[in-house]
Parts: sequence; C-alpha cells; structure tokens
Amino acid sequence: MKPWEEVESALLRYSDFLDPPQVVKAEHELWRTMWTNKPALDRPRSAVEALDACSHELMPNICKLLEILAALPVTTAEPERFFSRVSLAASSIRATMTEDRLEAICMLQVYRQCPAVTSDAVLEVFSKTQRKKNFVL
Repeated sequence: MKPWEEVESALLRYSDFLDPPQVVKAEHELWRTMWTNKPALDRPRSAVEALDACSHELMPNICKLLEILAALPVTTAEPERFFSRVSLAASSIRATMTEDRLEAICMLQVYRQCPAVTSDAVLEVFSKTQRKKNFVL
C-alpha cells in the first residue's frame, strides 16, 4: 500500500496503458482506504494476492498496475534458474521427446511445489492418449 508519490512514478512509466492521472489517483486513494481499515494479516502479501483481491470493475487502473507488477521478475534468478533446468533436462535421453513433454518436465523442475499428482491421474491421462501399439488386452 504505497503512498501516491511512489505509485506516481509507475504511472509515468506505464501511462500508455492507464487512464488520466486524476482517475488513477482516485482509484489509488480508494485502494489504500480499503486496505488501511483491514488488519495486517488480512492484507495481500504479494502482487498476485493483491490482484486477486482487486475489483476490475471498480479499479481497472489499479488492476492493470498490479498485472504489470506481477508480471515483472523481481530478480534475474528465476529466468536463470529456468534456463539452468532446461540444460539439465535436455540430455541425450530426453532429446527424442516431443517439445510439449520437454516443456512439461522443465516446468516441473522449476516449480516443484505443484499440486500432488496421483499415479491414478497419470494412468488415466496415459490411457486416453493415442499410441502406435495397443497394450490393453
């Protein structure tokens, strides 16, 4: 919940995507008032959480700024980690995979906190895919 002076610099940078400054300032005041009255534990802790809590109908400019903020990497660590994982995944054994499967493996290596996938769910998806030979008797 930054003060207007700090948000104003973002307004200047992304003015092509936003309404006039007076409208953005009014939305910002509404946004700050909404969160000032809530306990600290109920306030969003990240741009993504804030974006989920933002009403696009009431505050479209705040939502647009939050979308931009959520899309910007904080550091270069995440892209570097991703490319490091790609090089590990692109071994000679995996060179024969389709691009979709290689991308999926890379995403699993980068984002290890994915929802628990059960073996039944994997078998269900695998059983529905087309194969050259039918293994089911």
